[in-house]
Amino acid sequence: MKTVIISGPAAGSILRFRLDLMQEIKDLGYQIVVVAPAIDQNSAIQFRDLGFMAETINTNRCGMNPFEDVRYTWFLRKIFKKYSPIAILSYTVKPILFGSLAATRLRDCRFVSLITGLGYAFHSQTVKQRFVGFFVGLLYKNLLPLGDVVLFQNVDDYNHFRKLKLISHDKPASVIDGSGVNLEQFPMAPPALSPITFSMFARFNVEKGILDYISAAIELKKKYPDIRIRLIGAPDENPSSISIESLKKINQDTAVEIIPWVPDVRPWILESSVVVLPSYREGVPRSLLEAMAMGRAIISTDAPGCREVVLNEVNGYTVPIKNPCQLASAMERFICDPKIIELMGLRGREYASRRFDVKRVNQKLLAAMHLR
Repeated sequence: MKTVIISGPAAGSILRFRLDLMQEIKDLGYQIVVVAPAIDQNSAIQFRDLGFMAETINTNRCGMNPFEDVRYTWFLRKIFKKYSPIAILSYTVKPILFGSLAATRLRDCRFVSLITGLGYAFHSQTVKQRFVGFFVGLLYKNLLPLGDVVLFQNVDDYNHFRKLKLISHDKPASVIDGSGVNLEQFPMAPPALSPITFSMFARFNVEKGILDYISAAIELKKKYPDIRIRLIGAPDENPSSISIESLKKINQDTAVEIIPWVPDVRPWILESSVVVLPSYREGVPRSLLEAMAMGRAIISTDAPGCREVVLNEVNGYTVPIKNPCQLASAMERFICDPKIIELMGLRGREYASRRFDVKRVNQKLLAAMHLR
């Protein structure tokens, strides 16, 4: 049986974002091998029960230790040689950069790089970030040509890479619509309106707009004490991550209900009126796609990736990045006119069905891997 490898940053990410794709590849008759750092026993069992094989590598997905990166590349090369795959799909920085290097000796293998967002390294807010961004950009420029094709989740990231000449103009590259959303697993449902409830699903990183969301919530709760404002997520290894203890100190009078990350977001979307993500930059935000699929109005920023999802005043509202006042104003519009919540939610579901259906997105990925 021919093998396809899916290489990503973590087992949970692969299960959440690539499961539909892997099941479709499996149905085509291929063996799937998942490669990710620190796959625990429970995740390994879950992959096995789904009919997939799993290989783990112990590494820090956000670290910048060159010796560790060499070790990571060596382990990837060892795994790739073991399975001799006909295609490898890698996403996020390390699996792409060091995966493309590790795959150079493989024969008849198509290496697909999927850029799912630019993240911490490209925000350029501090000297450290500028240095990291320069270094990562240099790696992209030298290692992306080793692969066969580069895919982006939004037009802004594609144009950014072209502008900085991180990919040459003769390199095959195209844009797909995010990771898609399974419309059957996230069915349409009436929004909760009593009380009006705002929810944000995100990792606790500064660039997700966490602090802007809390600032907006503090002001709104003073004026509308009966509304509910929730933040569902957890810190991670990202250098910009905020601890729960720090969030609790910022969260005056517990304006925001902070809820640890949940394995299934659907019950929480059901209890939501509007889903919010004031992020500074995304690939295409999965949390908003899932909310739209279930008929929720959304609020996000006029930022790369986010602007792909929000049609301003159609299925929600866009606000400037790093602007808690504008964010609070957008949230207040739903509070003052609740009937638009359901209307915008219906439009969002239609938009998700038309553009972001995971089946449509996966056809592009399969074609890029030459599996169809």
